[in-house]
Amino acid sequence: MMSPPSGPFWKLALEQHELSERERIQRIEKGLDSAVVKTIGQALMLSKRSAAELANTSESTLARLQRNGGRLNAGGSERIDRVLALAKQAIDVMEDPETAIAWLSTGNLSLGGASPVMLCCTDLGGRQARRLLTGIEWGVSV
Repeated sequence: MMSPPSGPFWKLALEQHELSERERIQRIEKGLDSAVVKTIGQALMLSKRSAAELANTSESTLARLQRNGGRLNAGGSERIDRVLALAKQAIDVMEDPETAIAWLSTGNLSLGGASPVMLCCTDLGGRQARRLLTGIEWGVSV
């Protein structure tokens, strides 16, 4: 069995995984701390534009939220929740943090060239990325 991955990004993903669905919903409704976007952006090598898109906001609004310790809106929080759930599944399947990061942040032909993390901007996209990971886990050709 592999040891848990370390680093702030993986800490977020593992902590989120421990929450009940009700707790996750409450966090989404309250709005996640905007600082999580910076942590995710750094770990997945996202541009400022992509990080803002993932957070369902503009670059300038995200910068202001981060400067002032603000919270994301429910839409942005839900997207981040999807990213963290996908990251947890990726580390479980890949069993290596670097491989999981590369898979999350690299365009994938099976996903129409999009990176799995950016597909988390929509529920359907997030589900598509999770299905691909399940296929990888089970050795299914996708």
